[in-house]
Amino acid sequence: MLLGLLVSRWMTRPVEALTEGARRVAEGALESQVTVEASGEVGELVRTFNRMTSELKATTERLRVGSARSP
Repeated sequence: MLLGLLVSRWMTRPVEALTEGARRVAEGALESQVTVEASGEVGELVRTFNRMTSELKATTERLRVGSARSP
């Protein structure tokens, strides 16, 4: 039983971190990164989320700079 609880917690922690990261991005914190250790498919999801938020922030900055230059 204890082993089941530990495995469950180990598996849900990265998902909880991703959920919190998504909330922060939705609130406008585009610099948000998830810093949880994960492997396999969940680890790939964490890395993809972090790459996505980095690219989203960079794209948003380029759009701001471009619109500031437009008359």
